Amino acid sequence: MSDSWQAEFWPQAWQNNNAIDVDPEGPTQWPISAGDARDWLPEACSSSPDLDDLRQHPDAPQWVKDWRGPFYITLTAPDGTTVDTSYDIAAAMSEPTESAVTIPRGR
Repeated sequence: MSDSWQAEFWPQAWQNNNAIDVDPEGPTQWPISAGDARDWLPEACSSSPDLDDLRQHPDAPQWVKDWRGPFYITLTAPDGTTVDTSYDIAAAMSEPTESAVTIPRGR
């Protein structure tokens, strides 16, 4: 389990006019901020999610940004849940983006 949201890249190649999964050329996951995740949650929860633009995220591996074949991207919540149409988007949208820090006062 991670403490952050993760984007994951799934590289594919064409075979007999079908996209098939292929071995990645490097790391496939990268962290995204809670704010970025909130921006992408509605799309990730749709029946036909299109998260393709996440491959240009500043933290995406360079090989992912350069990939020329077919691919898809998934979004994973900090609790390890892959975001899809069954994900509780309302609960995720109501969570604070940063942890609250309490600083004790001196006496």
